[in-house]
Amino acid sequence: MPKLTKLVEEIILVILILMNILELFGKLPGDVSFIKSIVSVTAIGYVLVKASLTDLFFGERNHTIDLFLVFSYFLLIVNKFVQFAINSVHESHLLQEFFILIIDNAIIIEKFAYYAGTISLLLITLYAVIKVNFNPPSILKAIHGDKSVNKFSKFITIFFVVLGFYIIFFNLVMEWLTLVLDAPLIVLVLFIYIFKVHNIGKRMENEEILFKVSEFLESFVKAFIDLFHSKHTIFLGITGLLVLHLVSDVGAFIIPYSFGTHSLYSEGVHENHLSLSTLYNEDKLVEPDLFTRLLLFIGYIMNTIGLSFLMIFPTFIWYVLYVSKINESSEAMKFPGIMMSFFYSCLVYLIFLPVFKTTSSSIVNLYGVDIQTQSILSLGNSVLVYSGIALGVFLFVLILSNFDSLKSLLFFLMSILSLGDFGFYIYNYFSSVLFFYVDFISVLFAQNTIASLFLAGYNVIFLTILLIFYLGGYLSFIISVFKSE
Repeated sequence: MPKLTKLVEEIILVILILMNILELFGKLPGDVSFIKSIVSVTAIGYVLVKASLTDLFFGERNHTIDLFLVFSYFLLIVNKFVQFAINSVHESHLLQEFFILIIDNAIIIEKFAYYAGTISLLLITLYAVIKVNFNPPSILKAIHGDKSVNKFSKFITIFFVVLGFYIIFFNLVMEWLTLVLDAPLIVLVLFIYIFKVHNIGKRMENEEILFKVSEFLESFVKAFIDLFHSKHTIFLGITGLLVLHLVSDVGAFIIPYSFGTHSLYSEGVHENHLSLSTLYNEDKLVEPDLFTRLLLFIGYIMNTIGLSFLMIFPTFIWYVLYVSKINESSEAMKFPGIMMSFFYSCLVYLIFLPVFKTTSSSIVNLYGVDIQTQSILSLGNSVLVYSGIALGVFLFVLILSNFDSLKSLLFFLMSILSLGDFGFYIYNYFSSVLFFYVDFISVLFAQNTIASLFLAGYNVIFLTILLIFYLGGYLSFIISVFKSE
């Protein structure tokens, strides 16, 4: 039996790695990718039930409520799988008829699932008001403290917490980890564990890899969830979710562009979403000189690294805040001078030879940020001149970084630029969210039926929570950064 278990684990591991590598390079068939996503969301749902959302919300486990909560949340994201079916129908074989059935009945499926999910959350809230108490440590205990709470206040806070968890955690995480980032994340984690933690060439039991990755993820999730148990760290948890937006879009846009696959958030490949290799090949026709072609190639790489750095750096800042808050230490992590030099040289490319353009999504029924691509020659600036300037900036900053006071100033400026870019990102994201919800709510109010007014009220609450999350979270993040200085 142990040998059979080991064999099954080895097969699962190999299939998992192969499927995610194929998906990372855009080679996984649509129907297989759909099945993999179903397995992924089921696994995450199981983890949430096992971790117990009621323990997080109320401080006491209630397995029945946990099951119904997760099931209700799944009903609310059915539209994502309908969209998945629409995107995959032309690439599928085995499930093509199933996808067509879903597409033909998409409106009915989405409406039924949405109504069922929203009503279910209301019923769960009413049940919790009657049956559940607030115990430490929990989100609701952190909100109310030791004060006595009347039934109405209890209903309002439970409902906002239950709905808020769906909007700012479940909905986003399901999208990131199952529809956008699961392939690169799994491959990356396995790669780091195999080649970094263990010596290359050292034989290792395959099940040990699975357990180590599982333990790492479980400990990370537990530590992150613990942030929501205290008033002192709850905003740190919210800002942590906020910075993950940027990391997720590195996986949603930068990686697909780099590997030649189109973004999940764009409707196929078109002029504003061309891969970097396509743009470079087009530019080579304009610049026949071999040296200029080399500079073009370097320019595309520097743009990619520079934008990735800008988007990931707030996560580094958040981690410094997290370490300072948890360990009650204000000691900042050291940042290598050569990386600062590299950042500032990349900044020259991002400003004067830009390849990427960040804007609000213009795709119908889809809100969020859209990162588009363009030729590095689009502004008409000289690649030779600005490549020379970038090299000069690299050497100049490298020299300055040898002096501690100047290095601190350079790091501070780098942080300001990264946070400014983060603010621009939040502006684009939230403006897209705002226009989407205002239009949708206006349509619902115009229909003037009981069902449409019910949905309109729900979406007003959605928008209110999103407003608090994005604007409040960003301001909280900025205040925390400057307080720690």
